[in-house]
Amino acid sequence: HASIMQKLQDALPNCTIREFVGRDHDLNSTHLLWTEADVVVAPHGAALAFMTFMRPGRAVIEIGYDNYDSRGMTFPLSYFMSIAASVGLRYYLSIARGGYSSSLRADVEDIVSLVQLALRQVTLDI
Repeated sequence: HASIMQKLQDALPNCTIREFVGRDHDLNSTHLLWTEADVVVAPHGAALAFMTFMRPGRAVIEIGYDNYDSRGMTFPLSYFMSIAASVGLRYYLSIARGGYSSSLRADVEDIVSLVQLALRQVTLDI
C-alpha cells in the first residue's frame, strides 16, 4: 500500500491523492469523497460498490488477485466491471499476486500506468 501511494505521488505531483478507509467515514463523507473522485484505485472488495456514487466519465481501477482457490474471489472478474459500465465509468483491472485470505502483492508499475492512462481518458466536464 505505501509503495503504491508513494509511486502515485511521485508520478502525479499535480494530483490530489487521498486514502479512503471506510471505517473512518460516515455515509455522507463517503458519498462526498467518491463523488469528487476522478480515478479510484481499490482492491477487489465490497468498498468498490461505492463506485455507484462516482460521476459518469470517471474511472475505477480494481486490484484483483490471481489466487482462485476455494477462498478466492467470490464474484467473477466481470462483477465490478459490469457495475462500472452500468454507471458510466471507465474500468481497468490490475492483477496482484495473492488471494482473498492473504496479502496482495500488487504490480505497482502497472497500477501507476493504469492511473496515468485513466487520467488521460476520463471525462471531466460531465
